[in-house]
Amino acid sequence: MAPSVLLYTILFTLDHVPCHKNKYIDVFLIWLSCLVKSNSLNENDMLLIIMDKHTKQYLERDTICNKLISTYHFHIMPTPKTLLEGCMWKYNALTEGLLTHYNKDILFYLDIDVIFNKSFKPITDNMIPENIYVQQEGSFDLRYYSDGIPPEEKDEFIKCIPTIKGISAGKFIIYGMSLAVDFFNRIIEYNKVKTNYESLEQPFFNRAIYNFLCIEKKVQILYCINDNIIYWSQMDNNPSAIMIDFCGNTGDGSEHLDKIQGVFCLLYINSK
Repeated sequence: MAPSVLLYTILFTLDHVPCHKNKYIDVFLIWLSCLVKSNSLNENDMLLIIMDKHTKQYLERDTICNKLISTYHFHIMPTPKTLLEGCMWKYNALTEGLLTHYNKDILFYLDIDVIFNKSFKPITDNMIPENIYVQQEGSFDLRYYSDGIPPEEKDEFIKCIPTIKGISAGKFIIYGMSLAVDFFNRIIEYNKVKTNYESLEQPFFNRAIYNFLCIEKKVQILYCINDNIIYWSQMDNNPSAIMIDFCGNTGDGSEHLDKIQGVFCLLYINSK
């Protein structure tokens, strides 16, 4: 039997922003449409949206969300004051017993600016238990990945993996809920130190991944999902990719919406 999947994402409106001006809500509706079209979820899987109460009220009252999907689960968090506070929901919301409550085999996180082009089942159906699957990106030395990591730890990581790469915190898959909670608690611990990183919590994510892999040996190998992801500007290179990434400036909802709307139109006219 194929493993069950808890797919989740976060959607929030900062406390000083009216919901109707939050372009990420429009991005989310496209993300949700593409998820439904991909037929990724079956009766054993679950979709979880972590959001604040004002965004949820707006989403269900003033958008077509409930017409796009009939069943999804949500978890309400306090309205965040900063982007970092909201992005940390990826980790701290799921250490409150939710993972035990939903009791799925695999935890799949995806930012709402990464849409499904087709079903994710070829990835999750072939995963190895007690491992974390990630996307490698640029040089690990870039501040987007290694800001604030102590030099002695970085040296250990490089000794362990001479070809080390920075890892995206915008999409990851974990097979094993106890492993996920352990991993998330480590990121939460790193966040207790006041920071102002350009890539928000992504350096915490990288530090935790490489500590688990290289120092504490809590995962055996770094599995990558790079072959299943393309960037929006490279669609012609791999039109059969499972996911399309619309990365952009952190917190700029309008930029992300402009990118994703154009490609969504292309996908629509080319769909059968």
